Amino acid sequence: MKRSLFVLAIAVVALSGQTVALARDRPTEVTCYKSSSGLYKTQVRPKSCAFVVRGKDPLGVNTVETTNLQWRNWGARTATASGFRFSQERRRVRVILSGKSQCDDMFLYTRARFVQDGRTLFSIPLGICPR
Repeated sequence: MKRSLFVLAIAVVALSGQTVALARDRPTEVTCYKSSSGLYKTQVRPKSCAFVVRGKDPLGVNTVETTNLQWRNWGARTATASGFRFSQERRRVRVILSGKSQCDDMFLYTRARFVQDGRTLFSIPLGICPR
């Protein structure tokens, strides 16, 4: 009886470790709007992204268009990129993604903060699980 419980305990520990490893290996993505297709698409380390406020139409003040993004710490709780954003002119910006949550077979960043000239411009909630 004791041996059976010991074997069962080992099996549970092994399976839980495998579950953690599988979750850790899942990709982390962010939702970007593609104006060329009019569709939202989840991407890993996007070079350019139109970040849209969750639940809003991708128009005007609801969208932050970025390009030339170079990411650090992708997949961590917080990922940071330097690149450019477009408003009236092209300006250097830092994008900080956070709110990593599980979405089916992947993880998804659900918050974006935009920093320009050392000041936070704004923070927006991003799209939730698209599936």
